[in-house]
Amino acid sequence: MESSGLAEAAALVERLTQDEINSVASEVASGRREHILNSLDERGRAQELVQQQYSGRYPFELLQNANDAAGSQGSSGKRVRFVVTNSSLLVADEGAGFGPEQVKAICGLGRSSKDPRKSIGYKGLGFKSVGEISDSPQVLCGPLRFGFDEQRARRLLTDAAGALLPDQRIPLFGLPFPLSNDDLGADQEEIDALTQSGFRTVLRLPYRSGVTADIVGRHVSATISPKLLLFLDATAELDTAGTPHDFRAVVVRDQRANHEEVLLEIIGSSDLRYLVYRHHAPLAQRSLVAELGKAWEEVEQVRLAVAVPLDDDGRPCGGPPQPLHVYFPTDEQTGLPLLLHADFALDLDRKRIAGTPQAGPYNNWLADTLVDFVSSQVVPSLAAATGDNTGGSVRAVAPTDHATGFAVEVRARLLNALRSVSFLPCADGATKAPSQARLLPSSTPGAARIHALAPQPTRGCVAPALEEVAATRRFLTQDLGRVSYRTASQMTMLRRIAPPRKTTASLS
Repeated sequence: MESSGLAEAAALVERLTQDEINSVASEVASGRREHILNSLDERGRAQELVQQQYSGRYPFELLQNANDAAGSQGSSGKRVRFVVTNSSLLVADEGAGFGPEQVKAICGLGRSSKDPRKSIGYKGLGFKSVGEISDSPQVLCGPLRFGFDEQRARRLLTDAAGALLPDQRIPLFGLPFPLSNDDLGADQEEIDALTQSGFRTVLRLPYRSGVTADIVGRHVSATISPKLLLFLDATAELDTAGTPHDFRAVVVRDQRANHEEVLLEIIGSSDLRYLVYRHHAPLAQRSLVAELGKAWEEVEQVRLAVAVPLDDDGRPCGGPPQPLHVYFPTDEQTGLPLLLHADFALDLDRKRIAGTPQAGPYNNWLADTLVDFVSSQVVPSLAAATGDNTGGSVRAVAPTDHATGFAVEVRARLLNALRSVSFLPCADGATKAPSQARLLPSSTPGAARIHALAPQPTRGCVAPALEEVAATRRFLTQDLGRVSYRTASQMTMLRRIAPPRKTTASLS
């Protein structure tokens, strides 16, 4: 941000508060005191609603703010740091900083015209989520330092309108104040260290009454993790300090023909490896977003991404179930080990996929587009890359838990699509679709031995690695609806190859 822009932003901070106070005083002088107090109360209620809706998500919103601030410059490889001190939460980034437009946006209460596919960022409602932990948030960007203070704002409004009732709500973010070093309290040294190490903007969130460093530290640990770097386009380094589980993670991306090989280097812990597939899908019809608001009018394409976990040998693998992502995890659980991301339209709280009549057509189209991408490109690519009959491509998409919310529908469509996709490694070295492959009877012992000795009839069976894992077998038989060899002649053949074990009675 140029020095002239910072100076203009600083002047704007003082003017916004003065204009607000002058407006209140003018209304009171005109005999409209009750009207202006009702207006202030409504705006204060709106801020409370945002705080309630975003409950528990403020760390996500602050991280997206930081990523957007870097991405607005077309930058990548930037750092974001969360520091929990005894008195406040500090969030530092290397983004574009604050100018007049950013000041206007953060002091308002409307959605911005910025890309609606992303989180709201500095320009919209997301920043208001910090009200969960702070009633005096501060913005520090070089010489531009301003903040919000409920008690100070209430004193100014009292001077302009007379005594206020204790339950009178006020629009905290409409009354910014310049800050001095004295306003930074015991965090001054930590803030100086952050700026000296190259961070451009520091958000300081002093704890409100009833909020402690322990509480905030747990919030940050529960939400901020290295995996969040997978779908952030401008942030390459993320770390936390002062939490129960501090970490520092750096993302390294190696671009291949149709995917990225991603390494999350986690200092002091085991690294994580993923294959990440990305896709930009043109919007099928303008009518799909016509009812989603003005900001969607500029959207011409949407982004999809799939992150597949890798084991220590670099092969696709299973793992714990993951939520559906819209850059950050939602409350919609897929029950699948791979991470699915798409630019779904979300509810205000950004925890769930929007189920309104206005959002339904778009979200359903996007679900179909995501499923087509996974089934036609991602899964076949995994199957081709595995090439060793270990079944990694199968385990990567095999459900490990139940789905919830909108993700129930996404998963059902995906499993249905996979029934006709050639991704099952078979004993004969071929890769077949579930409609073509076979399974040995579940009671048959020694699948690997049978495949080695059996004549041609068993060569259409899936690889032994899939036969012998109960969870994978359940996926094939229940989710994909496959059938086993069942005919009398085939059962007779299997008994000849692997006769039942004889038991010997114990001697007493």
